[in-house]
Amino acid sequence: MSSLVQQNRIEWVDQLKAICMALVVFTHCHENTANISLGFKSIFYSIDRCGVPIFFMLSGAFIIQKANTDDIASFYIKRLPRFIVAIFFCCFITNFVYLIAHDNLPLGNALLTSLIKYNGVFGSTGATVQIWFMYPLILIYLLAPFIAKMVIKTRTSNILFLLALSIIFGQLQSTLNTFGYNSEFLSRFGGIDFPSPYISYFIIGYLIFNKVQKNNKMIFFLATAIFIFSVSTVYYLDAKKGDLYGELHWYGTSLFIYISSISLVFALRFVLTKINLNLMNDIGQKSFGIYLLHDAYIFIIIYFTQNYNLYWYNNVTILFLFSFLLSYITTKLLYKIPVCKYVIK
Repeated sequence: MSSLVQQNRIEWVDQLKAICMALVVFTHCHENTANISLGFKSIFYSIDRCGVPIFFMLSGAFIIQKANTDDIASFYIKRLPRFIVAIFFCCFITNFVYLIAHDNLPLGNALLTSLIKYNGVFGSTGATVQIWFMYPLILIYLLAPFIAKMVIKTRTSNILFLLALSIIFGQLQSTLNTFGYNSEFLSRFGGIDFPSPYISYFIIGYLIFNKVQKNNKMIFFLATAIFIFSVSTVYYLDAKKGDLYGELHWYGTSLFIYISSISLVFALRFVLTKINLNLMNDIGQKSFGIYLLHDAYIFIIIYFTQNYNLYWYNNVTILFLFSFLLSYITTKLLYKIPVCKYVIK
């Protein structure tokens, strides 16, 4: 693995994961809050939607190298079973809490229903909205050994050409539709279903973290300007329509999210390589556990606050702070149990 990824890993990569995890949790907090104005919704989504693409990029940054050197069978055995167990664990816990807090099911019924019907493996995912991320991630890991052979032995210019094709037949098509341009011709080649936009994030993450060495003020200011321009453009389009453009706020269909996510990585890298916050490091290392647990805590907090007439910003703040903090504390406690640590590490 290149020195760029190894250098200051704690000082900035784990802190980057902490920030991205905060964005993911914040998404689900404001999605569970009513009466948020269109303008704030647009800005929130344009910013917090960057968390998931960056996690795909981080996977590419670290996994492609390992997938290239590891035996395929051992690569799969080390990772995929843990992902399946994590899906089961997350769906069971989240739906168990949801069925009690939201549907008022008795404890025993909620336990059996979530265990049998809403487990995410041989049942539905139910109320576990965040678990969708795991399925394309598993698919990417299945393809990773083959992607690695192709990417590592290919010139950067050729990889960029592949990424350009992915954007043209993916995010660009949906974005053109939003602007009123007919992209039917592009859709005939598979549209957003091929090639996968998540694989594109995966590959570009490898390039950013392993090939791009520059990290200076000019790049920081340029990346920040691009990020602000992207968020502002989507805000303008949503305001003009009087509603959210769904395609502009989803990872696989929005060219703006693609651009914003990449620019945010460069901007944050400049800042985070200059600081070292132990708490953020630890949160980043515990981010997978926070991801698995936070929705369950959101449902618990909603249950205890639903009878209070809170302004939306108070509600979002309470949901975010308590769900994030409790998920982090629970993850730290579960790390002390070997079998749980295996799942959430």
